[in-house]
Amino acid sequence: MKVLSILLADTSPLFRSALVTVLKKIGASVTVCGLTQPIEKNFKRVDVVLVDTATFSGDDELLAVLVQGFLKIAPVLLLAREDRMDQVIICLKVGATGLVSQTASQQNLRDAIRAVASGFVWCECKLFRSLTRYLLPVSQRQQPRLTRREEEVLRCITQGQGNKEIAACLGISEQSVKVYVSNLLRKVGVSSRGLLVLHAMARGPGVA
Repeated sequence: MKVLSILLADTSPLFRSALVTVLKKIGASVTVCGLTQPIEKNFKRVDVVLVDTATFSGDDELLAVLVQGFLKIAPVLLLAREDRMDQVIICLKVGATGLVSQTASQQNLRDAIRAVASGFVWCECKLFRSLTRYLLPVSQRQQPRLTRREEEVLRCITQGQGNKEIAACLGISEQSVKVYVSNLLRKVGVSSRGLLVLHAMARGPGVA
């Protein structure tokens, strides 16, 4: 199995040391950086950036800027606490695609890292339940009108499929999938696939 390269961004020396140990146990190669230091352009190839938002005590808008910078390197997986969903929402809005608890088991952390590295969206169940408390109830929103094909693409996204898999599943080109995804982002009014998944799950079992 391929050894995944992880860039770990964490402001706590104690948590950082523990995380490095866990990541090495699950077979990952780890490079460490602080959340407050500049993003280096010469980082070696990285598969996933693991951002421990739970240790960040600064301006949350600054955290969003940092996450945007990390996204230039690789997909971002967030380590979060259930009582700091405000941080999570800010990071999801700028493009983070994974969410896992700071106290996740080694197996859950491994699964989350591999999913995000493969281009999928990942959200740990208990964090999703916490996150929904911060979402405006869907019943209070005016729902966008989606075409049948857009509904199909949205369902595939919710199931964790990437563009190539969606194209094969629906018998259309990857370019067409990209167009449908762009339309969905515009109609739903979100900026990332992760938020599309949250929207679909909030709509209920009809889509998810």
